[in-house]
Amino acid sequence: MTDPDKFFCVLPFIHFATSVNGEVRLCCKVPVSDSIKINNKRSTLATNSIKEFWYSDYMDNVREQMILGQPVKDCKQCYYEDSINLTSKRVNENQYYYDRYGKEGLAKKISLKPDMPIYLDLRLGNLCNLKCRMCSTQYSSQHVKEYNDLVKDYPTLAKDFNETYFGQSQDDTWFENEEFWKEIDLLAHNVDQLIFAGGEPTLHPGVFRLLEKCVELGRAKDVRLRLTTNMTNMPQKFVDIIDEFKQVTFECSIDGTENVFNYIRHPGNWNSIKENVEKILPTNAWIMVTSTVQIYNFHNIVELWRWVNSYNRPKLKFYPTLLYSPKYFQPGLINEKEKGTLIAHIENYMNSLPETDVNTQIKGRMKSILEHVALPIEDREKHIQSLIKITKAMDDYREENIYDISPGWKRWIS
Repeated sequence: MTDPDKFFCVLPFIHFATSVNGEVRLCCKVPVSDSIKINNKRSTLATNSIKEFWYSDYMDNVREQMILGQPVKDCKQCYYEDSINLTSKRVNENQYYYDRYGKEGLAKKISLKPDMPIYLDLRLGNLCNLKCRMCSTQYSSQHVKEYNDLVKDYPTLAKDFNETYFGQSQDDTWFENEEFWKEIDLLAHNVDQLIFAGGEPTLHPGVFRLLEKCVELGRAKDVRLRLTTNMTNMPQKFVDIIDEFKQVTFECSIDGTENVFNYIRHPGNWNSIKENVEKILPTNAWIMVTSTVQIYNFHNIVELWRWVNSYNRPKLKFYPTLLYSPKYFQPGLINEKEKGTLIAHIENYMNSLPETDVNTQIKGRMKSILEHVALPIEDREKHIQSLIKITKAMDDYREENIYDISPGWKRWIS
């Protein structure tokens, strides 16, 4: 017997997610390598329609498994997060739509052949102005030149690191397909949620085009909008359109304060990040400082959390997420003794926070992250050697030094 509540997710019945290279996947938690195929062939939105993906054999099989309460192999990240009490995307999305539509209303959307999607997660290419340490050529156009230069000095780099890290986007013009935008314009009439990520979505003209379309159709007041942004670019037109929407959330990719931020999200500038956060504070937007907890910032998490709390704004929240890949950036690689000290530092700050609903939620999330970080990592030495090599390569190229932001680095990787 299976537990339907343990494996069911509403997303396959209402939600459509692109990858930066025009491929389609079940949701953002599914690796790009597990993209949906049409007739067992690699397919992109440059040549196939949204409708073809939506009613593909793959989606038919997933929906059937969901209805039967069976686990879906591509959903393993959410199942793992559920197992360690780290509230998963699956749980969050189920709860949102249950609250929105109620049991009967939601049941009407669950079928093997549902209506076209009302929830769009669009990643319109890898155009980006940063080359973050844990990112790759696949998600940032800025990484491409750096990688091509690095392999001249480190000729085995491509072999030393997995393809996910240095895999270049295979199709970087798919979003210019007119048929794709015709389908998007039709879906805009009934859209319920929009997510934009990238790349950096504030740089892509298609993002604002769709936002204006929602306003033009009178749909914006019913749409929940989320932008995953590095907060380095905040055009006034984005600020001005925010309050047209039912709810707007900026998921701000900020991984540290001061020099830690500058080091991880090169060539970002911490002062400009603070200015842009403060630029949208007067609006009705929620601002989630979504920090990717990794080996480069584990010692700085408290400082970042404290900075967020210093504003004392209910709609400005710290929201930690855990880095899973590449493994050589996981914070669990830190030497056991040093790791224990850093975990205790974070726990001490957590325990000092007042008992509010928000603090309880975030502390619970951080507790689960720390429990994961405390676990030993298999093949640690191999991953440490990869970490040392990629850190040195980038430091040399960027004229940076890991010891400037992490004086205890040598102890951490011993």
